[in-house]
Amino acid sequence: MMLIDGDVVVYQIGFRADKDELGFTDTLGLLQEFIESLQELCREKEYTIILSPKSCNFREEIFSEYKKNRNSKHKPLFYEDIRSALIEKWGAIVTVGQEADDAMGLMQTDTTIICSIDKDLNMVPGWHYNWRKPEEGLVWVGELEAFKFFMLQCLTGDSVDNIPGLYKIAKRKAMPKVKEPLDDPRMTTKGMWEYIKEVYTKEHYDALFLTSKLLWIRHTYNTEGWMNEVWN
Repeated sequence: MMLIDGDVVVYQIGFRADKDELGFTDTLGLLQEFIESLQELCREKEYTIILSPKSCNFREEIFSEYKKNRNSKHKPLFYEDIRSALIEKWGAIVTVGQEADDAMGLMQTDTTIICSIDKDLNMVPGWHYNWRKPEEGLVWVGELEAFKFFMLQCLTGDSVDNIPGLYKIAKRKAMPKVKEPLDDPRMTTKGMWEYIKEVYTKEHYDALFLTSKLLWIRHTYNTEGWMNEVWN
């Protein structure tokens, strides 16, 4: 089954409709074509579309500045209509208290396919399909590879979501030399975490823990258990 990132779809189809000056009926046709193309490219008929809630999610509760750098008014003309159509016509699920990314992560198994162009989802193990990179086809992300991506995000932060990284917190850049130890094939997930803690130093542990909790996309693979212990 495909797990389709509805948040991205709303904006992508919406802005495409704006650009081509399409009416809503033609926009729905564009949406249908998009879903059918995913079914063909992934060779999978079954799908679930997931949308984030409009109301507060847990990241906003623990960090009031989360995504506050975004222009909330920069939305396509048919934004609300496309969301409604995805729910009513295509059976999209709207998450509660968490984002679509987290829901996809929790739904991901060895037989599902996360379909999105959002790089953040690379920290979720399993099958992935990026429709902006069709030449790559289906891509398998292993648990160690996924956790390494998460650790790299902890170093760089995420400017799109207004999540600080090493530079904003400790005034040090995440240079290639800093990232290099994460490439060591002997590294375990816990080893990577201990290394990131060393990079931030004890002085900045609290900020690192907050950053990591904001960046982490929930999923059910083994690393989640001990990472929850870290945050608690």
